[in-house]
Amino acid sequence: MILKTLRFGEIDIKEDDILQFPQGLFAFEEHKKYILVPVNDNPFFRWLQCVDEPKISFLLIDPFVIRENYYVELDDSLKEELGISKQEDVVVYTIVTLPEGDFQKSSTNLLAPLVINLSGKKAKQVLLDETRGQVKEPLFPSQDNRKVSGG
Repeated sequence: MILKTLRFGEIDIKEDDILQFPQGLFAFEEHKKYILVPVNDNPFFRWLQCVDEPKISFLLIDPFVIRENYYVELDDSLKEELGISKQEDVVVYTIVTLPEGDFQKSSTNLLAPLVINLSGKKAKQVLLDETRGQVKEPLFPSQDNRKVSGG
């Protein structure tokens, strides 16, 4: 099937490429079908393209690249809701905010990750407690925030 998008033009997708977000995404609850689109030569990023609305797409990042100790607890109710039976079927992404004109100020929301069951094609955006990160976690820490060592 051909999907017409604003960002990518026409792309050929299969029905089994479509991820179902039964509750939608926060602030986009009415849109429930999305596909993952790879970013050329970068395994840490993906685009999440809405199937029903060609103008809606989100840049995603693997949050474990941003913060090594980041984790999302998959409780039994979430596993059941998404039909998760094997840990290796699950991927987690967070949505990236790209401020216009300054890519260096990009951030990602570590408190509302997307949990995706790749084999079951079901996904959910979950809300974590504030100890897991920030709503606007910088992708590129500023010079002021970097630790300097040596002497």
